[in-house]
Amino acid sequence: MIPQFVSLIGIFVGIIIVIFNYFNKKYSPSSYLLAGYFFVLSIYGLAHFTMSASTSPLLFVIQFNHIIPTFVSIGPILYFYTRITLDDRFHILDKRNLIHLVLVIISFIDIMPYLILPFDHKIQIAKNIISLKTNISNTHHLLFTDITASLMRQLINFIYLICSLKFIIYKKIDRPINLTQLKIINTWLRVLISSNLIFNTLILLYLIETAFVKTNYLTKYSAIILNSSWVAYSGIILSIFLFPNILYGLPQNTDIINIATKAVFKKGYKPFELDNAYILKIDHFITQYIESHPYIHEKYSLSVLTADSKIPTHHLNFYFKEHLNTNFNSWKNKLKITYAVELIKNGRLDQITIEAVALQSGFKSYSNFYAIFKNKTGFTPSEYIGKNKNDFNLTANRRNDG
Repeated sequence: MIPQFVSLIGIFVGIIIVIFNYFNKKYSPSSYLLAGYFFVLSIYGLAHFTMSASTSPLLFVIQFNHIIPTFVSIGPILYFYTRITLDDRFHILDKRNLIHLVLVIISFIDIMPYLILPFDHKIQIAKNIISLKTNISNTHHLLFTDITASLMRQLINFIYLICSLKFIIYKKIDRPINLTQLKIINTWLRVLISSNLIFNTLILLYLIETAFVKTNYLTKYSAIILNSSWVAYSGIILSIFLFPNILYGLPQNTDIINIATKAVFKKGYKPFELDNAYILKIDHFITQYIESHPYIHEKYSLSVLTADSKIPTHHLNFYFKEHLNTNFNSWKNKLKITYAVELIKNGRLDQITIEAVALQSGFKSYSNFYAIFKNKTGFTPSEYIGKNKNDFNLTANRRNDG
């Protein structure tokens, strides 16, 4: 039961990471990769435990060869997570990275003969395996046997983990980040990759040992190895709670995070920081960037700004929070309202309606424009226009005279 409980905790951790990023309007590839890692690892743990302990053919069918092959993605996910966490210039959507998906695709192609079997046939296979009438290695594969496919998945993940650990050790960090924060990140990555190497090695040893056993009974040594792997597995998932900074994402952007990490900060850790010179560079870019009014486009978002500026998302979040004392959405909406007011001042209402001005300023609807306009100016659009009508007419007359 303990592995199942720990697996549920891992799934919960993944959900927490996604929810936190969503509600804080953050687009953090590293956080989503970490969430994906916890999902895959936890589902794999649930499936593996169900297959080894459950006597239900239905549960066995759901888990067996439907979920287990996804474990081959653990290695690439952790490798991407390590690269993108330590190297801001690394882009996961780079076409060259698509080659890493080949191994996952091959894994599912290999198991396709089993996936297309009738459900009743799968149930019978499960019953035979559970009752020890059939060895698990006799199931349907296209390219490899079940045990060979399992060994290959572990070997592939092992190679990726070694590459990730090598990257952590030898990568020279060149980024504007507080040294204490960098220490937290490096410590977390070393713990994560090292514990995965231990778990992966134990599973690899277990598979090698059972590969020479012709029945489904566990030998004394395979049982010890398997139980040890569950201890390592639990350690991987629970270790995230030793690094609340990582769990809630970097940098810290809300009071909630500061409360959650208060105990950590008391021990000497400091919040995420950026160099003042770097902040000024961001400020200079933003000042020039907004002259072309990119924010009036309906699909404009923080991810668009990240792509346009080549500035990491978490750096932009810090810039808005600490330097401008706001957040991206509030900053964007303020610029939209300023743009709309300029259209009104320049006599745009003589040609189009206020609803059209709202759409031209990048708002999806007039109701959305109305609410934000009142929030930013303290007046409804009609009240604002009526209050400043004389000023608007004077501006229009001066423009016409010019």
